[in-house]
This record gives sequence, structure tokens and C-alpha cells, in this order.
Amino acid sequence: MHKAAEQAFTESVKKKVLNSAGLKDVTDLGGFESHILAGTRQGRAVILRATHTSHRDLNLVQAELDWLRWLHEQDAAVCEVVPLPGGELCVQVNEFIVSMLAKASGRLISEQDWAAPLFERWGQVIGRLHQLSRHYQAGSARRFCLTEDENLNFNTRVPADQERVQAVAATEMAWLKGLAKDSSCYSLIHCDA
Repeated sequence: MHKAAEQAFTESVKKKVLNSAGLKDVTDLGGFESHILAGTRQGRAVILRATHTSHRDLNLVQAELDWLRWLHEQDAAVCEVVPLPGGELCVQVNEFIVSMLAKASGRLISEQDWAAPLFERWGQVIGRLHQLSRHYQAGSARRFCLTEDENLNFNTRVPADQERVQAVAATEMAWLKGLAKDSSCYSLIHCDA
């Protein structure tokens, strides 16, 4: 998480975020790109995400939630988007975009789970998301293509004296960018998958 996002999530801002969601019995789960809080709302276990505007703006979070909501309606293995008390899927509170999801059932994956059955199920779920997303009609908000991700800009991430690594990265990126992008093979997917 960007340092600015950590510093901006003061106790005062956190209180405003929690009030915007009507969350009780709160546990801070930490987070990587967003602040993640577990709690209850009207007796239901939920997860609140507070995303700093340096990472996503309101339109991108709204688009992501629209996609998740649509996937849930198609019976995909995704968490249900829980509207905030005012009925919105997300709101901006100070520098944070606040959204909520139903807490998933299950448990954390353990080292013992790290085997073929897990990967087979993971592949099935990702395949289903891909299959469904081919039919999704996105709104006007668009996220950048994975090949445009700043993390894949190897010129800035790999030292210039590592010419071999730079050359291989450039070749692989050219190959990746050259892949077909029609609906039979290219659709929305969560980049962490």
C-alpha cells in the first residue's frame, strides 16, 4: 500500500468510514492495496474495503462492483456485493472509496491445501469467471489492460545493467501484447488470479 494511503487512514477517517457503512464489531484485517475491515452490519458478517484514491477512483471501484454483482447474479463463486446504508455500492469518504462485500464462508488456505485438488478447483473457478465475463457488458468505466500495468514496465523495475533480463522481458511483453483480444479468448478477470 502506498505510504500516503496508510498515513491518510487516521483514526478520525477510519471512524468516518465505519460510520458510512454502519459497521459494528470491527476487526482490522490489514490489507495490501486497501484497508480491509471485518465486521457485522444488521447481524450479517461483512468485509469493508477502504481503497485510497491513489489506487482506484470512484468510477473504477463502481465498475468493479458492478462486475462482481453481475457475476454473483450468474451464480459465480464470488462474494455478494452489499450495498451501503444509502443504497450505493460505494461512496467516497475523504480520500477513500468505501465498499462492502458479504464475508465468504470457509477458511484460510493452509500449507496442506497447497496441492492438485486446490489448483484444479481454482482453475475451475477462474475458467467459469472467464466464460461468464465473455458475456458481460461493461459500462463506461474501464480499467487498463494488464499489459499496461506499471508493474510490467521492466525498464523501470529491472536495473539497466541486467541487459539479458531486459531483452527477455521485452520479447515476452511483445509476445503477450500480440495475443488475440477477441471475446473467444480475452475477457475480464481479477489480475491476482
